[in-house]
Amino acid sequence: MKKVCKTIIPLALFAMMIGQLLSFSAVPVRAKGKSVVTKRIEQIRKEFPNKSKMNEEITVGELTGGGCNALEMYLTLRVFHNCYTPGCDTYKRIGSVSTGNTNAMKKLFKRAKIGDVVRFRRGGTDAHYAIFLSCDSTGVNLYESNFGGKNVVRYNNHWPWSAMKSWPTGGASKVDVYRAKNYNKVNKKKSAKLYKKGHKIQVENWIFKVTEVSGFGGSVKLVGFNEEPTKSDKKLPKYIYVDNLSEKNVNCNFDAGYGSTKRGGMDYQMVYKVTGATKNAYTNIKHKKN
Repeated sequence: MKKVCKTIIPLALFAMMIGQLLSFSAVPVRAKGKSVVTKRIEQIRKEFPNKSKMNEEITVGELTGGGCNALEMYLTLRVFHNCYTPGCDTYKRIGSVSTGNTNAMKKLFKRAKIGDVVRFRRGGTDAHYAIFLSCDSTGVNLYESNFGGKNVVRYNNHWPWSAMKSWPTGGASKVDVYRAKNYNKVNKKKSAKLYKKGHKIQVENWIFKVTEVSGFGGSVKLVGFNEEPTKSDKKLPKYIYVDNLSEKNVNCNFDAGYGSTKRGGMDYQMVYKVTGATKNAYTNIKHKKN
């Protein structure tokens, strides 16, 4: 018995030593970090958490969205610098299936990515809009507003497959999924180049100066005008939506002759909150009339 014990103990120690060496020599596997799209959605979630209310209306070009459209338009604008509106050419449809066909819906949403737009339709009428987060064998999880109460926000709201047809107001016969064409660029942080703090931006007749920079754009103040301001020029917008890669530096929050940004040839947008004007802004005119 003593001889057996002496044999077992060294073998056990040897095995432990080999295990330790292997553990030190092994290269640790790093967990994959969150995507840019995911991080930006989480930032928006802080602004509009579950059970909050989104009473704001979002206007891009000639289209204004409230209710369920407001969150969908706001999120796609902030995340992709590219607001989704029906018929826009900067999104591609991943698929469209019947809400009565569970297998077809499972196949469609298996292809969906976080941040994709979910559009419920009833014939030629839109019934509801939401943002896709995830799905499993039982249904989809959505980020949406105007659900369960006027303008009420729901985050990670679970829709069973059986509810896809009946839950939208008035019912839905079809469900579509759309994806921003610049989705991959956003995840590579190549979707838009932000203006630096202190940079001046001319938008229509306004001249703004960047006072704060964030992941989506930042804040600006009016510092002057390109030409003598009109009465309408003196009424400042709440936000400006611009793309510094475009020569058409119009404020996409208004119809400035180009209509929707999609028809203005702008691939993505940055959002800047207008926080006011400097003391001499209304007398600082670049090209004064003689």
